Amino acid sequence: MKNVFASIAIGCALAISASAYAAGEMGNMDMSGSGAKQAGEAKAGMSHGEIRKVDAAAGKLTIKHGPLENLGMDAMTMVFKVKDP
Repeated sequence: MKNVFASIAIGCALAISASAYAAGEMGNMDMSGSGAKQAGEAKAGMSHGEIRKVDAAAGKLTIKHGPLENLGMDAMTMVFKVKDP
């Protein structure tokens, strides 16, 4: 029973510290740009992609995407490890 309470306490402490850390990350964001400027930049940087495979057992996702001009990448197929299965 002590282990259960200790696990809950540690889980709560980690959740609170993670949210406090995430909130602190926003301090260096550039908020000076206008919404129209940001929307134009986002539209120019968009690409099309297609999910080709979902490997739930391995927690991986295969995506085939078009060129990513803002990153200087050609079209390709990439495998990503998902953060939250």
